[in-house]
Amino acid sequence: MDGFDPNAGIIVIATTNRTDIGRDLVESRNYSDEIAYEIDTEVRRIIDECYGRGRQALTEHQPTLERIAPKALLERESLGGDELDPLIAASPPCVPPATAAA
Repeated sequence: MDGFDPNAGIIVIATTNRTDIGRDLVESRNYSDEIAYEIDTEVRRIIDECYGRGRQALTEHQPTLERIAPKALLERESLGGDELDPLIAASPPCVPPATAAA
């Protein structure tokens, strides 16, 4: 695996697994525990960021999802963008509930 990180720079990460006859599996790597920790931290940050963006998109579009999902997902397990666009266009617009004036 290779990549660029502003903190670490350009890095190449490699591991090799080998099994010798009569011995356990041995792992060898060309990076330290500190680098492994930094990799784990960055992967966690990326996962958390993507999770947050996905959750935000679902929250923002929840009314549309609630209008089209019951029928669409009962008919099919998954839908692509080309299948969703007509459903979204055909569904009536969502009218937000009236807020009571205090």
